[in-house]
Amino acid sequence: MSNLNVADLVASRICHDLINPVGAIANGVELLEMTGTPSEELDLISEGIHHTSARVRYFRIAFGQADSRQQVGPSEVRAIFDERRSDRVAVLWNVKSPRPREEVKAVFLAIMCLETALPRGGDIKVSYERGWSIVASADVVDAKPELWEALAELAVPTSIAPQTVSFALLPEILRALKFEPVVEISNTRLAVHLD
Repeated sequence: MSNLNVADLVASRICHDLINPVGAIANGVELLEMTGTPSEELDLISEGIHHTSARVRYFRIAFGQADSRQQVGPSEVRAIFDERRSDRVAVLWNVKSPRPREEVKAVFLAIMCLETALPRGGDIKVSYERGWSIVASADVVDAKPELWEALAELAVPTSIAPQTVSFALLPEILRALKFEPVVEISNTRLAVHLD
């Protein structure tokens, strides 16, 4: 078993253990909301717990174990990004049909890579047509060349920080899927194509 497989299993276990208490808190907040006494505090808690639930579900796909037989439907992915509305980066999922979980895992990691280059926020559009296109648009794109050059060569960058761990994981997954990444960078646009 490779180190990546062990990391996948650890991430799956952590997300599995977190999703139950997060779901219980969300249910409790919904019950409080039904009492009919709205408050700013309850609204903040509700927004926070829905955002946390979406993040845990996102991490479960991005870092968890992916079975080649599993599919992820567009409604499941859109629900995750809808609940992450308060994030500085808006993700638009333009994929109409279910896709293999392994591929969605790679795309989620690519989205995390793109997010590191959007210091002031922006939009990311994801589409699939004979291959994946993940395209970020923003007023400012700050793409660190050493990270993106390594990704384009399916290599792991020499220096990795917690916020750039997706650059260390994505190359091995892309090799396993036999995807060749093509990276395009400009001052206001950053795109990753996976074919």
